[in-house]
Amino acid sequence: MLDGRRPAIDERVVLNFLTAPTAGPFDDPGGVIPARWRQKSPDERRDLFATLLAGFLDPDRSPSNALLVVAEPGLAALVFFGILRLVPSLALLDTLVRRGYDTVDRANRTGAGQMQTKTVVCQVWEGPTVGLDTPRPVPEGFDYDMWLGPTAWHPYTAAYVNGWNYFWDTGAGPVIGMGCHYTDIAQWGLQRDDTGPVTYEGTATWKPDAFSETPVTADCCCTYADGVKIIIRSSGAFQDRYIRFVGTEGWIQVDDETNNVTAEPKSILRARNVTAPGWAQTGDHVRDWLDCIKSRRQPICHPESAQRATTICHAANIGLRLGRSLKWDPQAECFLDDAQANAMLLRAMRPPWSLL
Repeated sequence: MLDGRRPAIDERVVLNFLTAPTAGPFDDPGGVIPARWRQKSPDERRDLFATLLAGFLDPDRSPSNALLVVAEPGLAALVFFGILRLVPSLALLDTLVRRGYDTVDRANRTGAGQMQTKTVVCQVWEGPTVGLDTPRPVPEGFDYDMWLGPTAWHPYTAAYVNGWNYFWDTGAGPVIGMGCHYTDIAQWGLQRDDTGPVTYEGTATWKPDAFSETPVTADCCCTYADGVKIIIRSSGAFQDRYIRFVGTEGWIQVDDETNNVTAEPKSILRARNVTAPGWAQTGDHVRDWLDCIKSRRQPICHPESAQRATTICHAANIGLRLGRSLKWDPQAECFLDDAQANAMLLRAMRPPWSLL
């Protein structure tokens, strides 16, 4: 929040819509909640919100919901805020991916001992580089200061804005941009959503004359306390990305571009029971998320698991930037005896931004 201003809709408004008693009171300074829905019970409002979310995230299930939202703009604001802010984008995508890797899960957990995983290889693409660009006036109508948000100030260049993922202040390259989706699958398949590796080591290559800052290629080894490893590799083409579980007596791999599943020996694939859905098929995710709203159980990919998966990639990147191996405490969530590395866990916030 800037300058103490509160937007017309925020988490408190949505939470109040979902939980306030019939007829309120409502914490709704902007008058977003439609009058007729203020008279409904909390259960009725929750069911409406869940149904509308389902209609937008999975249009084939409830295509008529769009008409209701058009008729009541306040509902549109609540629904779109729910999609953009209350459904974490990382958890959303990775829930789809987790459901799409049913074969890996079944083989790893029930495959007659074939897949006692020792290493998970997460292959992402080579990092693009951004060429030097000349600072220029900010284009009319573009709020560059708001775009920068709490990050350090930089002169405006089109290259910096368009290539934001390849500068440390605003992004972290493919190691985390794609890597976190694979480390999520790795943690899930290894049944380690509540922990993480304890040592990190790796190497990277850089383009010295690039305007961008993130690595071109990288090879990171992230090792758990029991010796199981996650390997994050950044190299090759975008379409060649995959995740591979390497076990005591074979391996199984899912190609992200095609969703093809391969294994050696091929008998591992006998554990496959269905054809996995692609990442764009959201139905199972939506159903799981809506069921969890009612049951209050954890969804298949909850925010804490996403945070753990992302932490692995951040820690790997910090090691690459420092050029040395690191030791990590997954419970305290800090590096051991390394003040320099720990200082890189947070970015300084540019005034007037702050954490409330």
